[in-house]
Amino acid sequence: MKIDYFSCLAWLRRHWKTLILFEVVACIIAGIYLFVTPPIYEANFAVSMPKVQKKDITLESATQWRLMVSSLDFMRGLQNPLNYSEGLIAGCMGQDSNANRKQLVKSLQMGLMSNGDVLRFTLRLPLKEPTAHCALLLQELVLTQLTQVYDETVAKVGAQLILDNAAPSTKFEKPGIAQSIRLSDSFIYPQIAKVFMFALILGFCVGVFVILARVKYRV
Repeated sequence: MKIDYFSCLAWLRRHWKTLILFEVVACIIAGIYLFVTPPIYEANFAVSMPKVQKKDITLESATQWRLMVSSLDFMRGLQNPLNYSEGLIAGCMGQDSNANRKQLVKSLQMGLMSNGDVLRFTLRLPLKEPTAHCALLLQELVLTQLTQVYDETVAKVGAQLILDNAAPSTKFEKPGIAQSIRLSDSFIYPQIAKVFMFALILGFCVGVFVILARVKYRV
C-alpha cells in the first residue's frame, strides 16, 4: 500500500467527522477530569539545624561548627508516618488514618541546603488554605523537635563542664527559620494545557484505531 500526502489527505477527508467526534469526546472527558480533580498547591519553607562549636583553649582558632543531630537522620524520622501526632494529621488531612498518614509523607519532599546545615521542605496538597495550614503545622513540628535536641545538647554540655570544672568554651546556635513559608500563587497541578493536549492526542489516536479496525473487519 502506497502512502503519500494525497492519499493521507483523502483519508482524512473521508473520516474527518469520526476524528472530530473522538476529539470532542476526549476533550469532554478531560474537562470532567479537571472539574473533579482538586487543584494541588505547593508550599515551601526551610529550617536551619542546631549547631555546636567547641573552642580549643590551647589554640586561638575555634573548631568548625558541628550539627547537633544528623540532617539525614532527622529527615528519616519525618519519613515515618507513625512519627506524627494525631492532631497534625487531622489538621493536614482532615482525619487521622493510616492512609492519610502515608499520603502526607508522600506529599512531603525534603532536601538539604548549605552543606546540610539547612533542611528544605516542599509540601503539595489539594486546595490553597489547607496546604498553607499544614505547612505551618509542619514548620512548628520541625522547630519543636530541633529545639528539644538543642536544649538537651546544651544541658548535656553544661553538665559535663561542671564535672570537669572547666570554663565555658562552647558556642551554640539555635534552630531557626531559614526561609519563611511560601505558597504558590496558583495551583501547580493539574496543568490545564497539558491535560487538553494529551486528550487531543489520545482522541486522535483512538479515532484512527477505530477507523482502521472498522475498515479491516467490515463484512
